[in-house]
Amino acid sequence: IDLTTDLDPSAREAIQNDPNLAITPLEAFNTALLLFNTNDKPFDDVRVRQAVAYAIDKKALLDAFYGGQGTVADDILPDSLSWARPQNLDAYAYDPEKAKALLAEAGYPDGFSTIVLTDTTEVPLELWYIPVSRPYFPTAKPIAEAIATYLADVGIKVELKTEDWGTYLKNINAGAKHGIIQSGWIGDYGDPNNFLYTQFGPVGETQTGYKNEEVWKLLEEAGTAKTLEEATKLFQEAGALINKDLPRIPIVHAPPLLAQKKALTGWLPNPTSGESWAAISIEK
Repeated sequence: IDLTTDLDPSAREAIQNDPNLAITPLEAFNTALLLFNTNDKPFDDVRVRQAVAYAIDKKALLDAFYGGQGTVADDILPDSLSWARPQNLDAYAYDPEKAKALLAEAGYPDGFSTIVLTDTTEVPLELWYIPVSRPYFPTAKPIAEAIATYLADVGIKVELKTEDWGTYLKNINAGAKHGIIQSGWIGDYGDPNNFLYTQFGPVGETQTGYKNEEVWKLLEEAGTAKTLEEATKLFQEAGALINKDLPRIPIVHAPPLLAQKKALTGWLPNPTSGESWAAISIEK
Protein backbone atom coordinates (compact mmCIF):
# COMPACT_ATOMS: atom_id res chain seq x y z
CA ILE A 1 0.00 0.00 0.00
CA ASP A 2 1.48 3.35 -1.05
CA LEU A 3 -1.25 5.65 0.21
CA THR A 4 -4.49 5.44 2.13
CA THR A 5 -7.41 7.62 3.24
CA ASP A 6 -9.90 7.96 6.08
CA LEU A 7 -7.78 6.39 8.79
CA ASP A 8 -8.86 6.32 12.40
CA PRO A 9 -7.48 9.46 14.13
CA SER A 10 -5.75 7.19 16.65
CA ALA A 11 -3.34 6.11 13.87
CA ARG A 12 -1.81 9.60 13.69
CA GLU A 13 0.95 8.95 16.25
CA ALA A 14 2.02 5.67 14.63
CA ILE A 15 2.31 7.38 11.24
CA GLN A 16 4.32 10.25 12.69
CA ASN A 17 6.70 7.79 14.34
CA ASP A 18 7.30 5.72 11.19
CA PRO A 19 10.31 7.03 9.20
CA ASN A 20 8.84 5.70 5.94
CA LEU A 21 5.42 7.31 6.27
CA ALA A 22 4.01 10.83 6.17
CA ILE A 23 0.65 12.38 6.92
CA THR A 24 -0.82 13.99 3.82
CA PRO A 25 -2.39 17.34 4.77
CA LEU A 26 -5.93 18.16 3.71
CA GLU A 27 -8.19 20.94 4.93
CA ALA A 28 -11.56 19.91 6.35
CA PHE A 29 -14.40 20.45 3.89
CA ASN A 30 -17.12 18.81 5.92
CA THR A 31 -19.37 19.29 8.92
CA ALA A 32 -20.45 16.81 11.58
CA LEU A 33 -24.08 17.44 12.49
CA LEU A 34 -26.77 16.42 14.92
CA LEU A 35 -30.23 16.84 13.48
CA PHE A 36 -33.75 16.70 14.90
CA ASN A 37 -37.17 15.95 13.53
CA THR A 38 -38.65 19.31 14.45
CA ASN A 39 -42.19 17.97 14.03
CA ASP A 40 -41.75 15.98 17.26
CA LYS A 41 -42.21 17.40 20.75
CA PRO A 42 -40.20 18.78 22.44
CA PHE A 43 -37.89 19.41 19.47
CA ASP A 44 -40.55 21.62 17.91
CA ASP A 45 -39.44 24.16 20.56
CA VAL A 46 -36.30 26.04 19.54
CA ARG A 47 -35.33 26.46 23.20
CA VAL A 48 -34.97 22.70 23.54
CA ARG A 49 -32.85 22.46 20.41
CA GLN A 50 -30.66 25.27 21.70
CA ALA A 51 -30.40 23.55 25.08
CA VAL A 52 -29.03 20.42 23.38
CA ALA A 53 -26.41 22.57 21.64
CA TYR A 54 -25.30 24.26 24.86
CA ALA A 55 -25.10 20.89 26.64
CA ILE A 56 -22.36 19.50 24.35
CA ASP A 57 -18.67 20.28 24.81
CA LYS A 58 -17.58 20.33 21.16
CA LYS A 59 -13.96 21.19 21.94
CA ALA A 60 -13.67 18.18 24.25
CA LEU A 61 -15.10 15.96 21.50
CA LEU A 62 -12.60 17.36 18.99
CA ASP A 63 -9.70 16.67 21.34
CA ALA A 64 -10.85 13.22 22.41
CA PHE A 65 -12.05 11.68 19.15
CA TYR A 66 -10.38 13.65 16.34
CA GLY A 67 -6.91 14.01 17.81
CA GLY A 68 -7.48 17.73 18.15
CA GLN A 69 -7.38 18.07 14.35
CA GLY A 70 -9.93 20.34 12.71
CA THR A 71 -12.05 23.06 14.27
CA VAL A 72 -15.13 23.35 16.44
CA ALA A 73 -18.11 24.09 14.20
CA ASP A 74 -19.94 27.26 15.16
CA ASP A 75 -21.67 27.21 11.78
CA ILE A 76 -22.43 24.58 9.16
CA LEU A 77 -20.07 26.19 6.63
CA PRO A 78 -16.46 24.93 6.81
CA ASP A 79 -13.59 27.34 7.27
CA SER A 80 -12.89 27.73 3.54
CA LEU A 81 -16.40 29.19 3.13
CA SER A 82 -16.24 31.34 6.26
CA TRP A 83 -16.83 34.50 4.19
CA ALA A 84 -20.47 33.41 3.85
CA ARG A 85 -21.01 32.76 7.55
CA PRO A 86 -23.27 35.16 9.48
CA GLN A 87 -21.56 37.84 11.49
CA ASN A 88 -21.95 37.78 15.28
CA LEU A 89 -23.48 34.31 15.29
CA ASP A 90 -24.25 32.47 18.52
CA ALA A 91 -21.54 29.82 18.82
CA TYR A 92 -23.58 27.81 21.36
CA ALA A 93 -20.42 27.36 23.42
CA TYR A 94 -20.51 24.67 26.10
CA ASP A 95 -22.71 25.97 28.90
CA PRO A 96 -24.67 23.25 30.77
CA GLU A 97 -26.24 25.78 33.14
CA LYS A 98 -27.65 27.73 30.22
CA ALA A 99 -28.91 24.45 28.77
CA LYS A 100 -30.73 23.67 32.02
CA ALA A 101 -32.22 27.18 32.13
CA LEU A 102 -33.54 26.85 28.58
CA LEU A 103 -35.06 23.45 29.37
CA ALA A 104 -36.78 24.90 32.44
CA GLU A 105 -38.06 27.83 30.40
CA ALA A 106 -39.46 25.39 27.84
CA GLY A 107 -41.27 23.43 30.58
CA TYR A 108 -38.71 20.68 31.24
CA PRO A 109 -37.01 21.66 34.52
CA ASP A 110 -36.06 18.02 35.17
CA GLY A 111 -35.15 17.25 31.57
CA PHE A 112 -36.90 14.56 29.55
CA SER A 113 -36.42 11.03 28.23
CA THR A 114 -39.28 10.66 25.74
CA ILE A 115 -40.60 12.49 22.69
CA VAL A 116 -44.10 12.77 21.23
CA LEU A 117 -44.57 12.06 17.54
CA THR A 118 -47.06 13.86 15.32
CA ASP A 119 -49.58 11.03 15.79
CA THR A 120 -49.36 11.71 19.59
CA THR A 121 -47.43 8.47 20.23
CA GLU A 122 -44.92 8.88 23.06
CA VAL A 123 -41.67 7.01 22.50
CA PRO A 124 -38.25 6.86 24.20
CA LEU A 125 -35.77 9.52 23.13
CA GLU A 126 -33.16 7.88 20.90
CA LEU A 127 -29.73 9.10 19.88
CA TRP A 128 -28.90 7.56 16.52
CA TYR A 129 -25.26 7.03 15.55
CA ILE A 130 -24.01 6.18 12.08
CA PRO A 131 -22.84 2.55 11.61
CA VAL A 132 -19.82 3.49 9.48
CA SER A 133 -16.70 5.63 9.81
CA ARG A 134 -16.85 9.00 8.08
CA PRO A 135 -14.34 11.87 8.39
CA TYR A 136 -16.89 13.91 10.32
CA PHE A 137 -17.72 10.99 12.68
CA PRO A 138 -14.70 8.64 12.49
CA THR A 139 -15.70 6.70 15.63
CA ALA A 140 -19.43 7.30 15.69
CA LYS A 141 -20.52 5.14 18.60
CA PRO A 142 -17.94 6.41 21.15
CA ILE A 143 -18.75 9.98 20.09
CA ALA A 144 -22.45 9.25 20.58
CA GLU A 145 -21.73 7.79 24.02
CA ALA A 146 -19.88 10.96 25.00
CA ILE A 147 -22.73 13.13 23.71
CA ALA A 148 -25.20 11.01 25.68
CA THR A 149 -23.20 11.71 28.84
CA TYR A 150 -23.28 15.46 28.22
CA LEU A 151 -27.03 15.32 27.63
CA ALA A 152 -27.60 13.29 30.79
CA ASP A 153 -25.76 15.97 32.76
CA VAL A 154 -28.57 18.42 31.94
CA GLY A 155 -31.38 15.89 32.38
CA ILE A 156 -31.82 14.66 28.79
CA LYS A 157 -31.71 10.87 28.80
CA VAL A 158 -31.25 9.00 25.54
CA GLU A 159 -31.09 5.43 24.26
CA LEU A 160 -28.37 4.77 21.69
CA LYS A 161 -29.51 3.25 18.40
CA THR A 162 -28.13 2.42 14.97
CA GLU A 163 -29.01 0.38 11.89
CA ASP A 164 -27.33 -0.59 8.63
CA TRP A 165 -26.05 2.36 6.61
CA GLY A 166 -28.40 2.00 3.66
CA THR A 167 -31.47 1.92 5.89
CA TYR A 168 -30.09 4.76 8.01
CA LEU A 169 -29.72 7.06 5.00
CA LYS A 170 -33.05 6.01 3.54
CA ASN A 171 -34.86 6.81 6.78
CA ILE A 172 -33.17 10.20 7.15
CA ASN A 173 -34.09 11.19 3.61
CA ALA A 174 -37.68 10.08 4.16
CA GLY A 175 -38.02 11.99 7.43
CA ALA A 176 -38.60 8.68 9.18
CA LYS A 177 -36.00 9.06 11.93
CA HIS A 178 -36.85 10.59 15.28
CA GLY A 179 -34.89 11.79 18.27
CA ILE A 180 -31.34 13.11 17.88
CA ILE A 181 -29.55 11.88 14.78
CA GLN A 182 -25.90 11.89 13.77
CA SER A 183 -25.44 13.14 10.24
CA GLY A 184 -22.88 15.09 8.28
CA TRP A 185 -21.97 16.62 4.97
CA ILE A 186 -18.87 16.58 2.78
CA GLY A 187 -18.89 19.40 0.25
CA ASP A 188 -19.19 18.52 -3.42
CA TYR A 189 -17.91 21.89 -4.62
CA GLY A 190 -17.01 25.30 -3.18
CA ASP A 191 -20.43 26.93 -3.11
CA PRO A 192 -22.08 27.76 0.25
CA ASN A 193 -25.40 26.54 -1.12
CA ASN A 194 -23.97 23.04 -1.46
CA PHE A 195 -24.09 23.06 2.34
CA LEU A 196 -26.92 25.51 3.05
CA TYR A 197 -29.61 24.85 0.44
CA THR A 198 -28.91 21.12 0.59
CA GLN A 199 -29.46 21.03 4.36
CA PHE A 200 -32.01 23.81 4.89
CA GLY A 201 -33.92 23.94 1.59
CA PRO A 202 -36.88 21.76 0.56
CA VAL A 203 -34.90 18.52 0.90
CA GLY A 204 -33.99 19.54 4.42
CA GLU A 205 -37.67 20.04 5.22
CA THR A 206 -38.35 16.42 4.25
CA GLN A 207 -35.56 15.22 6.51
CA THR A 208 -36.16 17.35 9.60
CA GLY A 209 -39.52 19.10 9.21
CA TYR A 210 -37.78 22.49 9.28
CA LYS A 211 -39.37 24.94 6.87
CA ASN A 212 -38.42 28.60 6.70
CA GLU A 213 -39.44 30.10 3.38
CA GLU A 214 -37.49 33.27 4.12
CA VAL A 215 -34.32 31.14 4.35
CA TRP A 216 -35.20 29.47 1.04
CA LYS A 217 -35.73 32.83 -0.64
CA LEU A 218 -32.47 34.28 0.65
CA LEU A 219 -30.47 31.23 -0.43
CA GLU A 220 -32.08 31.16 -3.87
CA GLU A 221 -31.31 34.86 -4.33
CA ALA A 222 -27.73 34.29 -3.17
CA GLY A 223 -27.36 31.55 -5.76
CA THR A 224 -28.28 33.95 -8.57
CA ALA A 225 -26.61 37.09 -7.20
CA LYS A 226 -24.58 39.05 -9.72
CA THR A 227 -21.76 40.01 -7.35
CA LEU A 228 -19.87 38.27 -4.55
CA GLU A 229 -20.71 41.16 -2.24
CA GLU A 230 -24.44 40.69 -2.85
CA ALA A 231 -24.20 36.91 -2.44
CA THR A 232 -22.23 37.28 0.80
CA LYS A 233 -24.87 39.53 2.32
CA LEU A 234 -27.68 37.13 1.40
CA PHE A 235 -25.84 34.03 2.64
CA GLN A 236 -25.08 35.77 5.93
CA GLU A 237 -28.72 36.81 6.39
CA ALA A 238 -29.90 33.26 5.77
CA GLY A 239 -27.21 31.86 8.05
CA ALA A 240 -28.28 34.12 10.90
CA LEU A 241 -31.84 32.75 10.69
CA ILE A 242 -30.58 29.18 10.54
CA ASN A 243 -28.27 29.79 13.50
CA LYS A 244 -31.20 31.05 15.56
CA ASP A 245 -33.63 28.28 14.53
CA LEU A 246 -31.01 25.52 14.87
CA PRO A 247 -32.73 22.55 13.19
CA ARG A 248 -29.28 20.97 12.90
CA ILE A 249 -26.41 21.42 15.34
CA PRO A 250 -22.94 21.72 13.75
CA ILE A 251 -20.35 19.89 15.87
CA VAL A 252 -16.91 19.94 14.20
CA HIS A 253 -15.15 20.38 10.86
CA ALA A 254 -12.68 17.49 10.79
CA PRO A 255 -10.09 16.68 8.10
CA PRO A 256 -9.79 13.02 7.16
CA LEU A 257 -6.52 11.38 8.16
CA LEU A 258 -4.55 10.54 5.02
CA ALA A 259 -1.14 8.88 4.87
CA GLN A 260 1.42 7.94 2.26
CA LYS A 261 4.88 6.53 1.83
CA LYS A 262 7.47 9.30 1.90
CA ALA A 263 8.75 8.01 -1.43
CA LEU A 264 5.47 8.93 -3.08
CA THR A 265 5.15 12.30 -4.81
CA GLY A 266 2.47 14.18 -6.71
CA TRP A 267 -0.54 13.31 -4.58
CA LEU A 268 -2.69 16.38 -3.98
CA PRO A 269 -5.87 15.17 -2.27
CA ASN A 270 -9.11 16.87 -3.24
CA PRO A 271 -11.28 18.16 -0.35
CA THR A 272 -14.37 16.86 -2.18
CA SER A 273 -12.79 13.36 -2.44
CA GLY A 274 -12.71 13.57 -6.26
CA GLU A 275 -9.12 12.44 -6.71
CA SER A 276 -6.83 12.75 -9.71
CA TRP A 277 -4.05 10.18 -9.71
CA ALA A 278 -2.32 11.34 -12.89
CA ALA A 279 0.62 13.11 -11.24
CA ILE A 280 1.47 10.42 -8.68
CA SER A 281 4.78 8.62 -8.81
CA ILE A 282 6.89 6.65 -6.34
CA GLU A 283 10.58 6.00 -6.03
CA LYS A 284 11.37 2.30 -5.82
